[in-house]
Amino acid sequence: MTNLPKRKPTRWDKYDYSRNGAYFVTFNVKGMHKILGTVVGAGSTRPPTEQTPYVELSIYGKIVDTAIKSLPQKYESVIIDRYVVMPNHVHMIVIIDNNGRVDPAPTLSSIVGFLKYQTTKEIGIYGFWQRSFRDRIIRNTTEHSEIRRYIYYNPRSWLHKHNHPSTEKP
Repeated sequence: MTNLPKRKPTRWDKYDYSRNGAYFVTFNVKGMHKILGTVVGAGSTRPPTEQTPYVELSIYGKIVDTAIKSLPQKYESVIIDRYVVMPNHVHMIVIIDNNGRVDPAPTLSSIVGFLKYQTTKEIGIYGFWQRSFRDRIIRNTTEHSEIRRYIYYNPRSWLHKHNHPSTEKP
């Protein structure tokens, strides 16, 4: 039997990811295929406008968008503070605010897992998402504000990066 490499854990060992807090989450389409939408607006080539860049969602992107919006109905202790569905990934701030309402409270992994499961089922493409997700525990209001701003301006950053590839890091 071959010894397969072990995946590096992405979560803290001793942290309870069901406790109250704010979490910055990112997960990707498998293969980084740009099938959730297209960034349009100022500086884009499709169509040229003077508006702030935004993501024009594909049918798959709309399914993901709807599923994200429905998370607070599934989990009463969950608030989706801010999110963006990008062409090949999703960023969102998930706030778990249990305050004794749910026992046991959902974990961050169960919330993201449910979202990925539901969207994969509705989209009908097995293995639609990359395995796992990245998260960051948001520790203070300054960090929270910076991450909210990052999510808001992500379509603009995408345009800049994809229209000026020489500015990308190697």
